[in-house]
Amino acid sequence: MNRIFVLLVLVSCVAWACDDETSKPQAETDVSEDVVADVDALDTKNPEDATDADVLDDSTDEEVAADLTDDGDTAADGDVYEELVWGPCDTSNWATGYPKPSAAVQCTTVAVPLDYDNPGETLSLSVAVQRANHYPTGRAVFNLAGGPGGGALFQAGTIPLYLSGLRDDFDLVYVDQRGTGNSGYLACSQGYPETGQDWTSCAAEHTALDLDHFLTEDYAHDLNYVRQRLGYDKISLRGGSYGTRVGLEYMRQHPETIAAIVLDGLAPPDVDLFGDDVAMFDYGVDLLVADCAASPACTLVAPDLGTTLANRLQTLTQTPRRIVVSGQATVEDGLTFRIFLEAALYTASFRNRVPRAIQAASNGDNSLWNGIMGDLWGLTVTDGLGAGSGGGSGGGSSLVLPYFPHQLARDYVAPGVFAAVMCAEWFPNSGGVAALETKLAKQTWGMGSMLDLAAACAAWGVSPVAANLRAPVTADVPALLIDGAADLNTPSFWGDQAMTTLTNAHRVIVPWATHSTISVACAADVIVDFLKADGVMAQVDSSCIEALPEPGW
Repeated sequence: MNRIFVLLVLVSCVAWACDDETSKPQAETDVSEDVVADVDALDTKNPEDATDADVLDDSTDEEVAADLTDDGDTAADGDVYEELVWGPCDTSNWATGYPKPSAAVQCTTVAVPLDYDNPGETLSLSVAVQRANHYPTGRAVFNLAGGPGGGALFQAGTIPLYLSGLRDDFDLVYVDQRGTGNSGYLACSQGYPETGQDWTSCAAEHTALDLDHFLTEDYAHDLNYVRQRLGYDKISLRGGSYGTRVGLEYMRQHPETIAAIVLDGLAPPDVDLFGDDVAMFDYGVDLLVADCAASPACTLVAPDLGTTLANRLQTLTQTPRRIVVSGQATVEDGLTFRIFLEAALYTASFRNRVPRAIQAASNGDNSLWNGIMGDLWGLTVTDGLGAGSGGGSGGGSSLVLPYFPHQLARDYVAPGVFAAVMCAEWFPNSGGVAALETKLAKQTWGMGSMLDLAAACAAWGVSPVAANLRAPVTADVPALLIDGAADLNTPSFWGDQAMTTLTNAHRVIVPWATHSTISVACAADVIVDFLKADGVMAQVDSSCIEALPEPGW
């Protein structure tokens, strides 16, 4: 079973990824007519049908240079470019779970060099902008997607809802990273990879591209190029999950262009992501047990949660229980239990339900745990009759495969970019596959979700990035580093590590929150206020963070 470690910014109200506390949308306003033009200029190719040849733009170096005309737009750097052609965004292939943007969001394409050190071939990036209500203000927030491999434009319908306080004064900008979304989506013909062989097979489909130019540093330079094309002197940025890796690299490469930056759920370049992921499930169980032990309300529900969880795993491993999943008889075995427990720990609304459900199950009442499984599965789960190993090969875990990784990851993340970035940037920080397997063997709960990709990294042919690009980012940019205390995608100790070399950074930990704190209304308010204040933390009231109540157990 391969549960890919996807660094997603979960800002859409899919079945299990949306907390109740969300920001309310403001009334939308249309983009002024002077930036709206021929919609036929926009690409409508299905990204799943794209080939490597489709990724590269037809423009030549001379054509890019010809963009510098006297009758175009003047950029912040003083260069004059051909006027960009704007129109409605192509939403014909939209990620499951993400609401589509309003008509106020307009799209264009920008040609960028494939290799900034050796300009030659170019590729087209899809860019979207929602103008500020008080446009023009000269202020913009560039929104950086998760992944690696997430398309930023998929956020264009949700960011205005969660961060509605930015709408008056900031243009909201979204740039699909090269190889993602409508910027030449790097797909796998068999769908999102589930096994090591899937990853290896997908790699063989992308040999025509130099994937060394589809990495984080390239995206950072692309963002700066787009900043210039759109005419912004300085910009603010908000990145979530892998978007924080992008934001950190932008800080390293172009610090002088940043007004303020928010990094939500940090994934720094110097962490041992593969090694930490091997142990993350055990870390998550230990964290839940510690949180429960520190809470009188939780210990009343589950007096010895750690022992109860361990006993549950042992029991189901030895004697799987029969369950019925939307009418289909199967079993919950030890592996199935681990899969669903891990999934529950990654989302606050499910994590808080685990102690009561597991305690009840240990007393013979599986209804609450069935409810968690059903909600995660999107199906109905009930008790079957008796116990046993029947119900199909692989038990209930065989039914899990079509649902994990979550459909959001399948639609949202370009697997080619995911593999290239992971293998070139984070795998070199690990001790290699053998060391990861040794570490996994020492875990109680871990399932080695990243080992399949790690073993396939050689097939992808990407070179490890230079050591300086895997080093901590040092910068004096006004930055807000915010993490959920219970985040297992990007654990808070990664953010603590990034904090040590950022001299003008401010740290916020949101209690009880998991991945992507933007869905916590209080945290979203702090993010908005920080960006509006251009990073002056003294002007930000973050007292609501400490006042957040303990969750109901």
